Amino acid sequence: GDNESLTDLETNIKAEIPEVRIEFSKDRLNWYGLEAQNFVSSMRTMIMGQNAGLLQWKGEEIPVQVRAPATYFDSVNKLRYFGLSHENRKVYLSQLSQVEESRVMGTIERINRKRMASIKANLNKTDLETASAKIQKSIEKEFHEKPITWKMGGQDEERKKSQKTLVLFVCFLLRSFSNF
Repeated sequence: GDNESLTDLETNIKAEIPEVRIEFSKDRLNWYGLEAQNFVSSMRTMIMGQNAGLLQWKGEEIPVQVRAPATYFDSVNKLRYFGLSHENRKVYLSQLSQVEESRVMGTIERINRKRMASIKANLNKTDLETASAKIQKSIEKEFHEKPITWKMGGQDEERKKSQKTLVLFVCFLLRSFSNF
């Protein structure tokens, strides 16, 4: 059946994973005189760390990375109450934004702010057009009731473009020969 038409299937899609979405309110940011970037850069530094320089130890230079402990942001609630000091008062993320946790399809590779997933396979006893049609039907069935939009790309898109070009070229040739 369908399993025999594709071999060596590889994908970057993984099981659903949690994702935290933070949507800032422009009105609230303006009222406090802050920008979203103030919070984003502080959180990034605390999560990813920041290079604090090199420590000389036993004749070696050791990089020093400063970051918050792993438990600092181990829940969405802690994230909501992450605060910055601004004009002699503490302003919390929850005062400026909606912080929500959701589950998303595992891979979060983004291109132009859109989630992208890739599927690679070799064709076996089928052609690209037939395989693409089967994959498209499968995706439509899987995501029919879900609020996502999707588009196939890659070699099938190139095949469609070249097919259109070929049809136009054949029409042009036929028209040219009919003038003789």
